[in-house]
Amino acid sequence: MELKELKHHNTLIKLTKKEKILLDLLFSHKNRVFTYDEIFEHICEYEETNSINGLKNMVKRLRKKLPEGSIVNLFNEGYKIIF
Repeated sequence: MELKELKHHNTLIKLTKKEKILLDLLFSHKNRVFTYDEIFEHICEYEETNSINGLKNMVKRLRKKLPEGSIVNLFNEGYKIIF
């Protein structure tokens, strides 16, 4: 298992397991839009239950931990990360 950390201005940002999984997916192809189904499929490997509201809440929490505008939602499509 590879250790991955998220830092901002040399400060370690604590992430939940699901947040790490989502960021790993988004960073795998920067600027690519991942559909909600793709995200659920990726997260489902680790978690049995998922919902769109749960995903939206997780993204909301992640946005507070990342620089503004890092995660973009394309209405009715999915999410992408911009760096």
